[in-house]
Amino acid sequence: MVVVWSISAKSDLKNAFNYIAIDSRKNAEIVRDTLITLTIDLANNPEKHPLDKFKTKNDRIWRAFEKYQYRISYRVLEHQIRIVRMRIQASLRLNFNRSQKAFLVFHNSLNQNL
Repeated sequence: MVVVWSISAKSDLKNAFNYIAIDSRKNAEIVRDTLITLTIDLANNPEKHPLDKFKTKNDRIWRAFEKYQYRISYRVLEHQIRIVRMRIQASLRLNFNRSQKAFLVFHNSLNQNL
């Protein structure tokens, strides 16, 4: 099974990376690489994560997981896992643009791990 990122999910990841990199390229690489690795690992166990509880009319192919306070939504298809969306968790949606959110989320998660 192959893992494919949608254009919008790639854009979300790129935006988060670019903003985090303003402060720390190393931290941006850690976030990017971790999220990519977690999605690649889905090929081995696509049903590892629970059904997406926020997807209405979920026909059991929509799943989601969270890391660094990002929510990754994906679809499990017959021969492909499609990463559809990467969003900041709803509890952190403030009146900031996407790049500012990425910066806040990453730094908050680092502080929690110290």
